[in-house]
Amino acid sequence: MIRSWAYDVEIFPNLFSVTFVNLQDYLKVFADCGTDALTDKYKVSEIKDKLETVESRIFYISDTDDSQILKLVSFINDMEARFDDNGNPIRYDLFGYNNQAYDDMMIKAFLMNFNRYDSSASLIKYLYELSKKLISMQDDKSALWADKELDYIRKYRLPYATVDLFKIYALNSAGVNIDKDGNRNKFGKSLKMVSINLKWHELLDFTLPPIDEEEAEFYRKKPNYRGFSIEQLNALYTNDFDRYVLPKYVEPMLHYNKNDVYLVCEIARQKPEEIKLRYSLGYAFNLNLLCSARSNIADRLLYKFYSEMSGLKVEAFKKLRTERTRLSFNKIIFPHICFKTKQLQDILADMKQIYIYHTNKDAFCKEFTFCGTTYTLATGGLHSQDRPDELKSVEGKYTYIHYDISSFYPSVMVAYNIAPKHLNQHIFTKMVDYFRVTRIKCKHTPDEVEQFIKGVHNKLSAEALKIVINAIYGKFGFADYFLYDRFAQMQVTINGQLMVLMVIEALELNGIHVVSANTDGIIVKLPADKEENFKRITSEWCAQNKLEADSERYKLFVARDINNYVNKQQNNKLEYKGALDPKQYIKDLKKGYDMPIVAKAVCDYFLNGTPVIETLKSHNNILDFCKTQNVGRQFDVVYDRVVNGEVKTIESQRHVRFYVSLNGVIIYKKHKTTEAKSVLASGLPVTILNSLDDKPIEERGIDYKYYYNEAYKIINPIKLGISPNRKGDSNKKLLSGKVMLKRNFGLYNSLFDDETNE
Repeated sequence: MIRSWAYDVEIFPNLFSVTFVNLQDYLKVFADCGTDALTDKYKVSEIKDKLETVESRIFYISDTDDSQILKLVSFINDMEARFDDNGNPIRYDLFGYNNQAYDDMMIKAFLMNFNRYDSSASLIKYLYELSKKLISMQDDKSALWADKELDYIRKYRLPYATVDLFKIYALNSAGVNIDKDGNRNKFGKSLKMVSINLKWHELLDFTLPPIDEEEAEFYRKKPNYRGFSIEQLNALYTNDFDRYVLPKYVEPMLHYNKNDVYLVCEIARQKPEEIKLRYSLGYAFNLNLLCSARSNIADRLLYKFYSEMSGLKVEAFKKLRTERTRLSFNKIIFPHICFKTKQLQDILADMKQIYIYHTNKDAFCKEFTFCGTTYTLATGGLHSQDRPDELKSVEGKYTYIHYDISSFYPSVMVAYNIAPKHLNQHIFTKMVDYFRVTRIKCKHTPDEVEQFIKGVHNKLSAEALKIVINAIYGKFGFADYFLYDRFAQMQVTINGQLMVLMVIEALELNGIHVVSANTDGIIVKLPADKEENFKRITSEWCAQNKLEADSERYKLFVARDINNYVNKQQNNKLEYKGALDPKQYIKDLKKGYDMPIVAKAVCDYFLNGTPVIETLKSHNNILDFCKTQNVGRQFDVVYDRVVNGEVKTIESQRHVRFYVSLNGVIIYKKHKTTEAKSVLASGLPVTILNSLDDKPIEERGIDYKYYYNEAYKIINPIKLGISPNRKGDSNKKLLSGKVMLKRNFGLYNSLFDDETNE
């Protein structure tokens, strides 16, 4: 039996706190909500009442109160794995956010040192300094792992197992910054920003009031701060976690900490599949994957499978690589690749003369237009440059079909024996084929018929194998992994896109127009009288290229561009992606949260013919109108308000959620040092909604006109077939996309030939 708790650690110069919430109890309390956001199901008052019933344990130790030290030690040590009275095994799993790197280290240090100091003040001082070290080194991994003190603490064995949601959902690499030297540096997403994706009712930063005289006396006891004024101390202490927590601030601090732990529970409740996947795979393959992102799962499974299939220990091949200095496309391109049209023959001939030294996106790029569709060939794959469009199938005339190549890149590897030069070709391709074939079996076989990976539901097995399959190609180009061989990488992508181009050519020559292409699939406009031609051409292509494919028929396909679309298939199944997905913020927690009501209004407009304003005004969850913006730690968020006839600048918390309103305030970010200000939300009036209440939406003062216009910024380009990114050319007297859209706003009806836009 696994007993699951969520937890969080907080440390201040004079206070150490650990809060635990029973995750299983939390899930039981909110079981009737499914995986929907709590605010979609309950009133805020109901959420708060239910949260009060969830089991929790809160411990804190201050410089003047050590009464809970042994209670905390006992609570943690009681999590040691054991057997109950009936002989059943019991273990404890603790869920957290960045807990493997921070909270666990703090608890290890506490357990190692709680009885080594004469006073709680000395213990807390040690823990506080350790926390500062951990935080200061978080961006310097080499220093973090080389530090002897941290290495000593890291080796301490905790009685519980750790589940780190920060890593499971890859939120430690939510984005990339490029520094002045051109280096790409990953950055994480804070739990507060994730809470916005969860539509949590309380977006809470811990902020202390300005230092008062009572608190100032503690700082003035330090020799360096004797005689400092309150103004000087407030200017000096800009980080609240470096301040002394007075007794009157303990309760708000504990509330803040508990709110963070609830957020950990809520991530697990709304997105349980990723967690279940790791437990299942861990059981099946005897691996601890509870703190592993998908990329790490792929790494470890590939090591395991190649080791087992080759009979080699991981150490025997882990450091193998094949370095390439110059890559010749003439050697890379398969001999069977050929074309019938002179245009594509010339492109192929030119490509065979190319040499590249790198495999990044700038190494090779060829843009051309073929039969009315513009394509780009590149090192990463083929894609078309699609204009915004609304494609509707017309019964008896034509149907839009998505022709999708099954497991494209892995299938190319298996069919053409592509493997890194330093590995055994037969074993590698056999391994890839096992992943590919087993995934297909898992995907289409119910558990009651057969389970292909013992102890793992077929649905989860299929998802796990998909993770591995999708990772293999990328690992060919990753210098720190044992699959590194850029020649193999280019064999897959260059030949893959040329093979797709072969089927495009064959279809176009037979009067079947290809409207879009993207790496492993194409969308075609299939006339009713060319069904048999389509089947013949695609069957011949599959046989010639040793590949398999399937297809989906669309009733409707609406796209802003190749990566942002919604479609309705013939079986009425809906598929959303990118900016046209009203739920993308929860499907991928790394995504920002930006007024999902707009995507819903756009989709309702195209799918159901619902007027935009009707969707907006009938919607009753104010959080779907909300926006947010990232604000760096070097800034405060402020706004101006008239108080007693005077304009006063009021400081908000840094993490801020808001909606555009008729009677709102203009919010700014103000640099803490220079006090330079810049507007947020494009300078529009907004209402800050960090703490949700149960006010009726009719009383919110929403600026519906703003949201209406935002929806039409997506609808207009699609209906008009004009990309806002199109550049103007004064020499050719071509207007830019933005100008064209402004001039033709709303001008779409039968007068402009619906057939063309279909």
